[in-house]
Amino acid sequence: MSVVLSSGLSPTSHRFFSQRLRMHFVEWGKRQAPTVVLVHGVRDHCRTWDDLIARLSAIGDYHFVAPDLRGHGDSDWVQGSGYRYIDYLYDLQQLIEQNDLGPVVLVGHSLGGAIASFFAGVFPEHVRKLVLLEGIGLWSRDNEDAGIAQHIRDWSEMTRNLAGREPRRYPDLQTAYQRMQAANPQLSEAQAFHLTLHGAVQLEDGQFTWKYDQYTYNFNGVGLSEAEIIELWQKISAPTLLINADQGLQNRAGQDDTLRHFRHAELRDVADAGHWIHHDQLEAVTALIAEFLGEAPQFSMRSKTAIALRFGSLLRLGLLQQKCLHVLSGASKLHPIGFFLKLEIVHGVVVFREQITDPVSVIALMGKRLLNLMSQLGKARATKPAFDADQGILVVGL
Repeated sequence: MSVVLSSGLSPTSHRFFSQRLRMHFVEWGKRQAPTVVLVHGVRDHCRTWDDLIARLSAIGDYHFVAPDLRGHGDSDWVQGSGYRYIDYLYDLQQLIEQNDLGPVVLVGHSLGGAIASFFAGVFPEHVRKLVLLEGIGLWSRDNEDAGIAQHIRDWSEMTRNLAGREPRRYPDLQTAYQRMQAANPQLSEAQAFHLTLHGAVQLEDGQFTWKYDQYTYNFNGVGLSEAEIIELWQKISAPTLLINADQGLQNRAGQDDTLRHFRHAELRDVADAGHWIHHDQLEAVTALIAEFLGEAPQFSMRSKTAIALRFGSLLRLGLLQQKCLHVLSGASKLHPIGFFLKLEIVHGVVVFREQITDPVSVIALMGKRLLNLMSQLGKARATKPAFDADQGILVVGL
């Protein structure tokens, strides 16, 4: 019941060690391809990226790596101390250096966005490009004048409170899934189930609980002052894309005049999205990242009403002129598309005239069948899909 589209890639699990912790990560694709490392947020896990990876893999040849942060997913929990930024940065350094991955495209969401940005400032030689999705910004500004003594007291109180908090338990996976849906109503059923399936673990007594340590939610005393955060941002040399949601959290990187602390950065806002932006507006986020990576031009954020395959040789050969072609799409257990797609030539573009709200998923689902058909008709090899900003359509060249 995974929401992930068929992309020809399957994740494989791997382990590495950092500060005696046994850390977990998954990877997709061939290691010879450029590497994209994706860092999740607090109380999340590495499989949160599956949908985004499936779509990015359809428009570019990349090697994707997604770690579970310490205290999250299938990575070890810390014993006897908290979770500090400096430790997260060390884990990421070990992941990249032990596996000889760098320089990488580094993508981070929320806490992962903060980690990614700080890492790019400390280890610029390891980061080729940087993408921050709702990255945590100067969150400490609300209490910046309290002084170090008060910060330590706040950390101590929060730690004690978390020690007494019992993790939620659920009698079965279905109940955990229902809790995920209730807490995140913007998720589709398939998204909520996928995140639950990979984010929950069955305990010895048969019940289920979430795969994160309660102590990961204590952000007091994580080890960086506001001035230090700004200094690290200013040291980032990689081109940086910040993507924030119009309904996101407060104090995000790039907001409240913090964009000026980045040397080579652009900020893009996405409408109708909350903090979990890569789930709320997957298409928009995919398109922005693809454009930033040089795989596609920008496309309109409005709802798509058509998909097109642009070609040149087809018209010159006289094939399909002023005719229509019907193609039966492939079926999917998760995204059944059982209708016929009507294609017609409009000013040199073959257009799908049915209402389509998710062009990337349609291309992914039809996959080789459609591309091979168009290649045969055009007697040429189809190129990678790209987004057309002016027409708001997805195009594939021949």
